[in-house]
Amino acid sequence: DTSLDAHATNDERLSAIFKARGIRGCLLPFMIYHDRTPFMHEGVAAVGLGECPDQRPMHTVTSDYFKNLTTAVDALLAAGYQRIGFCEHGQSTVLSQGVHWGSFLWNQQRMPQTVPPLVRLPVTDGKAAFMRWFEEHRPDAILVTFYQAGQWLHEAGLRVPEDVGLAHLGLTAEVAGWSGVNYEAAAVGSAGVDMLVSHILRNDYGVPTVPKLMYIPGRWVQGRTTRPPLAPMTEHGSPSRSWDWFDENFQIGPMT
Repeated sequence: DTSLDAHATNDERLSAIFKARGIRGCLLPFMIYHDRTPFMHEGVAAVGLGECPDQRPMHTVTSDYFKNLTTAVDALLAAGYQRIGFCEHGQSTVLSQGVHWGSFLWNQQRMPQTVPPLVRLPVTDGKAAFMRWFEEHRPDAILVTFYQAGQWLHEAGLRVPEDVGLAHLGLTAEVAGWSGVNYEAAAVGSAGVDMLVSHILRNDYGVPTVPKLMYIPGRWVQGRTTRPPLAPMTEHGSPSRSWDWFDENFQIGPMT
């Protein structure tokens, strides 16, 4: 059941239902979208799917937002982009717990030119702020977390990818054909089931003292909204230039 709130079900009622049906574990997907604290009970094992802003400790499996953005920057640099921008609406900032934003600031150290990020953009009425940011900084490629950016650029008479590249950090059906990161939702769900089963088999229930966090990396998908990479692709399908930059700047040396 993915709509517990629609049934006006409180935690006391849920506990009774779980006990009556012999349910010993539950997956709690993307709790940011629930107007309630996550259901957790001393007799139930719970695993969250996706980041959760609730402060209580919870075992969680989520996409590796930091690595995903690095992978996207790898691809854009390999395609020859120089001024890479980042724009994220407020809901996504909360969902990723600011990790996309932090990863972009870190990756700016290896970009030829820097563009200030635009974050906490309102989901509604954000077009004016987005276009002001674009006109002021003129990025040649933009990493986004919302599909409306493509429409806004088109309405402004800009061509994608001829005038500006556009990549989405969480590809969905709404952005079919875009370049961006597939965050491997099925793999996140599968890993969540594995983690949950392991706790049930060990009779490990309730709120954890030390929560486990598992991060699943996504993969770059080359679509129609960015130029194709000029650099060779790795066996995993993503151009990788980040390690060369780390080695050059931090003198880490070759992996052994």
